[in-house]
Amino acid sequence: MIETPTDWYYRSRNELLKSIIDGNDLLNAIGDYKFAKMNLQAHNEIILETTFDTITDSILKQAESLDFERGAEMRLGSHPWQDRVRERALHEIAASYPHVEFAQGQHFAESHPHHEKHHPLRQKNTITGRSKKIEKLRQFYLPPAPGEESLSLKYKLAERGKEELERKKNNPSVVGRTKIGDANAEEKHYNFLGPLGDNYLHDIYYDNFLAWKNKNPDLVKEMIEKYPRPEEHEHALQLAHFEEFADSLESDQYHGELFDPKKELTEEQIQEITYNGDFDSLKPIQIKEGLGYEGYLYGLEFLPPIDRFKVLRHLHEKGTDAEDAQNIQLSNGKTISAGRIKRNLAQRFTGEFDHYMRPQHMHGANVKKHYETIDDDPRDSDRAMKQSLLDAMRLVPHEEGATSVYDAILEQYNTMLNNHKEGGMETLTHLPIRGMMQGRKINRGAREHPVHHGEGILQELQTLDDDPFTYLDLNTMLGLLGYNADMTAMQEHPLLLDFENPLVDHDKVKEIIMKAQEMSNDYQQQKPIRNHDFFHYSGKNGPDISDIPEDEREHYLTDDAGNIIGLGAHFADEFHHQGGMGRNVLHYLEMMHDSLPKNSDGYSIIGKIDGGELIPNPKTVGLWGRYLPSLYSKDSGTHQGPHGISSFWDASSHIRVKPRNNKNLPFRQMSSLIGGYTNLVRYMTDAERKQYFSVGQSNRGELGGRNFFTTNPINAVGGRGGKATQTVNNQIHSSRLITSGGRYHPPHDPMKDKMRIGRKDIGAETKLAHSEGNLETYRTIQGHKQLAGKDLPLTSQQRDRLIELEQRYDEVSEVLMNFDEGSEEYGNLNSELFGIEGKIQEIQNEAAKENKNSYTQISDNFQIKDEKDHEAIMNMAKILKPEFEKLDPDAFNPEFPDKFLANTSRLMRDANMALLRLPHSKHGLFTHGYGEYEDVHRSAAELLTDDEDEVVSPHHTIANVLGSAGKLIEPTMSPAKVRQLLNLPDDDAHNDMIERLLEGRMSPVKVLRHGDLLGTGVSFAGEETNNVFTTDDHHSAIDDILEEYKNTRPHHTEYSARSSADRKFKRVLGQKYSKHLGLTDRLFRPNQQNQLDMHGLSRVKLSHRDGGYATGYNALGATTGDLEGPINEIKSLVHDLYVFDPQQAQTMDKVVAPATKVRLAGYRSQPIHPATSTGASVQDMYISGGMDSGYPMTPSVGMEFPGNKNAVAGTNTEEQFLHSIPEAVMNELHGEEAVQQVLSSNYELPINTTNMSRTNVVAMPAHSDISLFTASDPTETLTVLMNPDALLKEDDSKPPPILPMHRIFSLKDFDALRGFSGDWVVSAFYDGERMIIVRKGDKVSAYDESNDAVMLTTDDKKHLKALTEKDYMVDAVRMKDNIHLIDILDYDGTNIADMTVRERLKVLRGQFDSHEHVLVPGPFDTRVTESGGLESTVESLQNEHKQLLLRDANSTYMRGERRHPKWFLLRKNKNVSFIILDVRGKGPYTYRLGAGPLDSEGFGNRGVDYEGKQYLDVGTIKSPKPFNEGDTVSISVSGVKKRNRNGKTIYDVTSSKIVGEAEAESPASLETLSLLAKSHPVIPVAYDVVLKENEISVVFEGLDEVVYKAESSHTGNWVHSPKSIIGELSQSDYTLQLAESVRPLWSQAVSLMLKGVDKKKDEGVVEEIIPDKTYHSMHDKKDRRHSEKQSHGIIDADDEKTLLKVKMLETLTRIADLSERMDRVAKEKMSGMTSAQGMGIDVGSGIESPRGPTRLTSEESVPDWDMIERPTEDMEDEYPVAMMRRLKQKKAKQSPTYEAESDYEA
Repeated sequence: MIETPTDWYYRSRNELLKSIIDGNDLLNAIGDYKFAKMNLQAHNEIILETTFDTITDSILKQAESLDFERGAEMRLGSHPWQDRVRERALHEIAASYPHVEFAQGQHFAESHPHHEKHHPLRQKNTITGRSKKIEKLRQFYLPPAPGEESLSLKYKLAERGKEELERKKNNPSVVGRTKIGDANAEEKHYNFLGPLGDNYLHDIYYDNFLAWKNKNPDLVKEMIEKYPRPEEHEHALQLAHFEEFADSLESDQYHGELFDPKKELTEEQIQEITYNGDFDSLKPIQIKEGLGYEGYLYGLEFLPPIDRFKVLRHLHEKGTDAEDAQNIQLSNGKTISAGRIKRNLAQRFTGEFDHYMRPQHMHGANVKKHYETIDDDPRDSDRAMKQSLLDAMRLVPHEEGATSVYDAILEQYNTMLNNHKEGGMETLTHLPIRGMMQGRKINRGAREHPVHHGEGILQELQTLDDDPFTYLDLNTMLGLLGYNADMTAMQEHPLLLDFENPLVDHDKVKEIIMKAQEMSNDYQQQKPIRNHDFFHYSGKNGPDISDIPEDEREHYLTDDAGNIIGLGAHFADEFHHQGGMGRNVLHYLEMMHDSLPKNSDGYSIIGKIDGGELIPNPKTVGLWGRYLPSLYSKDSGTHQGPHGISSFWDASSHIRVKPRNNKNLPFRQMSSLIGGYTNLVRYMTDAERKQYFSVGQSNRGELGGRNFFTTNPINAVGGRGGKATQTVNNQIHSSRLITSGGRYHPPHDPMKDKMRIGRKDIGAETKLAHSEGNLETYRTIQGHKQLAGKDLPLTSQQRDRLIELEQRYDEVSEVLMNFDEGSEEYGNLNSELFGIEGKIQEIQNEAAKENKNSYTQISDNFQIKDEKDHEAIMNMAKILKPEFEKLDPDAFNPEFPDKFLANTSRLMRDANMALLRLPHSKHGLFTHGYGEYEDVHRSAAELLTDDEDEVVSPHHTIANVLGSAGKLIEPTMSPAKVRQLLNLPDDDAHNDMIERLLEGRMSPVKVLRHGDLLGTGVSFAGEETNNVFTTDDHHSAIDDILEEYKNTRPHHTEYSARSSADRKFKRVLGQKYSKHLGLTDRLFRPNQQNQLDMHGLSRVKLSHRDGGYATGYNALGATTGDLEGPINEIKSLVHDLYVFDPQQAQTMDKVVAPATKVRLAGYRSQPIHPATSTGASVQDMYISGGMDSGYPMTPSVGMEFPGNKNAVAGTNTEEQFLHSIPEAVMNELHGEEAVQQVLSSNYELPINTTNMSRTNVVAMPAHSDISLFTASDPTETLTVLMNPDALLKEDDSKPPPILPMHRIFSLKDFDALRGFSGDWVVSAFYDGERMIIVRKGDKVSAYDESNDAVMLTTDDKKHLKALTEKDYMVDAVRMKDNIHLIDILDYDGTNIADMTVRERLKVLRGQFDSHEHVLVPGPFDTRVTESGGLESTVESLQNEHKQLLLRDANSTYMRGERRHPKWFLLRKNKNVSFIILDVRGKGPYTYRLGAGPLDSEGFGNRGVDYEGKQYLDVGTIKSPKPFNEGDTVSISVSGVKKRNRNGKTIYDVTSSKIVGEAEAESPASLETLSLLAKSHPVIPVAYDVVLKENEISVVFEGLDEVVYKAESSHTGNWVHSPKSIIGELSQSDYTLQLAESVRPLWSQAVSLMLKGVDKKKDEGVVEEIIPDKTYHSMHDKKDRRHSEKQSHGIIDADDEKTLLKVKMLETLTRIADLSERMDRVAKEKMSGMTSAQGMGIDVGSGIESPRGPTRLTSEESVPDWDMIERPTEDMEDEYPVAMMRRLKQKKAKQSPTYEAESDYEA
């Protein structure tokens, strides 16, 4: 049985509503709802529509208009190091690392992933003092002890044996493929690993060692004398050789021999180069000795530096895959194979690759890899040919040089199918494969078509065309081409009425089949190719040895426990035993690519960036292809080509599901904190898991919930709709670790608690990882979900009222059933029910408002795991602490606070590392984990028996009943006979059960159906007997009960009453049947097995675990819902067969059987194992994330773990980034007294903010970067774009450094502004780190705009103390080496912020003296002037300073505010040349400007074609000066902003005016714009955006509104022709310039507000405006109320026109919330001033019109009015309008009614 159409509809609708709210599985929910709705319409079912139906219909319409696409994780996005990586010269690569240019004022200004303090292999080994990279090579090449084999030798033997085996198997990975080359001749191509060529790293090393010995005969003699045994003196020599060689590998010196390119050239070649003037290419090249990044990755360490360069040059020029690229010539006449280089990279880079994308809490992959076979998908062998036939049709040409057979045949079909159609031509987009398979059926059905048989066929095929087949069997292909299965021509074609002859000849058919066979062979070779690849790249997660073919097993290496490991395990070690970087690995590859030289086509050795994607270099697919993304082809359903085959990305699981494609790598990168359990069950189905563990659930969810216990990042390619799922998960875990561990608290001022894990632990003082310190947002991100209304705590009054309503609901529901639907009584009662539902919802809404902070933890086990892991790390630290103190007795001496804190951080790091590396026997510690365990379950007889003399045994009773009343079933009986005896239906489910009953039977048994057993009336365990099961036909009896209920069931239009009645029916049915059936069921579970065996009892279930039923189904149908679900469950149970076998019974006496041992799985305390495939492991809490949230410290001791067997301390330490340790942890490690001594010492770290919390030049912290929000939350992006201060944290105790509210372009802009005194303080505005500096006694500290601590060096503090002996609080900027004081807030314990700026400057100049690099304002950068001298003052200072700060000389500091309405930023514009791409208007004109030309594609609609060249659209400008398209003009530019879009850097230029024709012949290049983006960035100001039909308004509220037209042209879609509403009246273009200056920001804001309007719309450019006269403003309170109304689930009838996106409800709610936040920040606490006044330039409500006089008319209306009377100054008359508003606002505070009206008017 299945759900009714209405049941399906309501279920799917409710699931969709849930998905909208929680964001889970939204797309599937939409799809299910769509089909349920179609099914409802197909059955002509009508439902009574409610608000919920309106919502879901709206969601469905929007979803259908969106183009969802997988692969968000596989595309490039923005990151802090974009465009900052220096490209290295080819000869530098082998000896250097990728380098990121220092960027003052930007995020991660100095730190980057390849930096020596952050890259795991560049950090020092504390024992030897050498880098981890060198130690990795030492462990590889040198034997661990004299006479033992080195790892390099083991690798050689493994590689040689495996290579020979794969050659014998003709694996394309090794032997390559034959392809047709450019000369139309066959040639080999090696797109995979290629031939190794007998090149082994061990041999290269040993040759170097032997050559060294020959050069050092005296040392050899000395060692032989010292160590007579050959193995000992050989080992001693190897150690000496390696140490000497390590010195050169770490050297920064140049190699003694120059590389002379002329030596490789003939005389003629030299002359030709000289003739062409390319002299540089002939110059000798100096090459460094050291081993850099690529030198290590490619395994070039024991090659001479010149040969390293030759290898890199070969890779760059020739690649690795072509036949002539296989051998790389070296200086000594030998060669090294490209195959060797490929294998080296696979072994050495894969661990690093995985590490970068793994969450920060998760160690390396420890879930055993799957060894791929053709059996992964039973369809594979057949599918290979079916798929290849379709691909062959697409590849084989129809005629010589013509289109493919596929396209040609499709064209013929479309022509012939339209021969009988009236009207215009309608075409198919795919060959009708599905139609051909149903050909005759379609032909017959189409005969009834009213117009023509042929048109009917076409319509049927068009219906099928939307869902094309991705494969094609041979007979169907022949049919499509007009052949029968025996290759004879068809007489009639079922789809083509005009068919006469086959569409292609026999030879072409044979060609297609031969091509398909060739492709099919390749298809089936994909798995062996990947299997051989993982032999090299795999780490500690090799497959089970039993999964590997026997002839391969001997070649694999194993660890100490006998587990298979790959050849990548050794080189991945440093990356494996710590958490990941938690970032998008494509950005890492992009940085590497950016650092490499490119060829003329833009390819580096890795690949090139094109359209936001990193695509492989066609010459090096075998080298780098595995790391670059490849999405499988939806047309073919498989990965195609060498890159698709080898790429790690977009693999498919074949377990429990039908594989999406044939790349079956479900565990390649899977890491698990419960590795033992995960490996045990990884192949099990839910049913197998339930059976294995005897009882309980399948527990599959414990493997993957929120990527906490397990993670598999490479398989998370990204959700549809562009959601980067793995990136989001990584951010969640990084945020959790930062917040719970207190990482934003600096080490000298640590978090108090040990950890802040749960919702209750996180208080107001917690420094959150979220951008604004928003606790609610943090909790939502972490899964502390808000309680649902029904779960919220209620007041006693609410509870009583709720009970009354629910009682009345039940009463009305009962009465309702007495009336016919449609009657007046029915309608009244139904209305009352809906009214009651509304009142219940109101109570729950009230409770929700009162309990906004009521949260549930997503999983208590996550929290317990955090606590136990942290406890174990602390205990391990106690074990290691004595080792620190042995080497440095003062390691934790509180008299040295810097050392104390650094060593404590290193101790916790090393303790965490020890638990991830060392075996359990070394520490004996435990953690919380999920795993298998055994338990003992007592039998029912033991539980029920109180007296040994009176045994109570239900099983004994059942055996007796079956023995006497059971049907005798002989092993030789036919299934039909058994069916007859047991009175079972003749259907598949019951016949299958009978087969299982008879299978393997050797003797007669007695059997009864479950219902018959209960129908005997015997009590088995003292339960009451029943009369329910007395009938012979149990199923019919149950069906009768259902039919009886259906006769009284409420109509489907009465949804609420129907649902209530169904639930009641389910309860009644359960009481009648389930409690009796459940008792017997429990007696036959595995935990009673000993008692069952004692009495020879067993059971054969109708619905069994291996039945292969879909989720929510059993043998009889669906098990969900309130109707069919319980019916099918009961009907299944009642027909289970209960069996008594006298031959198997051990006794027929009443006895108590021994307890049964059962296998269980669950959470419990488990021993901690290292990050391997066994047991449970701890998460990384103190190692990873240093670059993001660590602090630079220098410990004196550190631990190493040689061979992962012991912990050894060393003192060769260096500065490294370590995490802050909470105070409670330090107390436990060192005692409170010592800790308090350190924390009270006034010691502060020199750098006391983290990279993640440090702000950039525009006061944005790294975790608030707009790009991070754009990927996940457009509403927050919108807020940031429209208000530059929206994400800054506030702290009332720390006044922020105040910023100028306004930006002006020239002094004439003051004509548009009002309300100033006329006196000015003009000063340099330095481009640097802004901060507030506080001196209190001897302590000097600083914090930034986001209230985060700022590093002050020892010299800084010394010089700041020397300024004055008094306490102070000053506003300052760090510019390079200097600190410039700007302003002062406190002096000598007095708040002087209320003084005028003129007076404050007197204090600074009179009481402070500049000292060293701390500078007090002076004439060199600050001057006071009146209006008359303002122009000359500005002109003078602009000669030295590019930015000036203009402050009204009478303005106060406005302590606590973010921006000052009487402060202005003035910056000169830059003149830049641009080409005119388009012209609008008849004067004044609007010009569209372009830069370039561009040398690549992928710029989308920002790339504009003009006369055969493409230019970057950089914006528009309005001017009365006439110019033509194609003219180059000089533009005065106020700012340049760059951003990344689809992998391309896009520039937005803010243009002020056209200066004239450009002197330069060509427009600015992108390189010029890149420089300007750094030196001349956009200055953000606050604004609002209003969208109207064909118009966009940028509103500077309280000042002006600038309106743009929006339209399309031949060059694209754009906005142009701005008009200033007030500016035109006042003849001022100031607001036009202001709007243009922030165009890069509001264009993004508009794009976000219009997302979903047009799926072709591109970011940052408005293509279509909402198509109605209504408009919405983010700052309009009415629109916010409208948003709030929608967020509660009510949608206006005309709201479809706004085309909101799918997650509408959630987005609207957050827009409303963020709008309020934005208004709150924008108001700036300015005495009740509105958002508009806060953001605008009109600085007071009590002034005259901007068009009027410039005198100050009412000081009290000015935002910084301090309410201090100044008798020495002129008193001012209050302006009448100001007085009226003041009185009105005063009255409003006394009148709630008036206040509400006020809000409405606003």
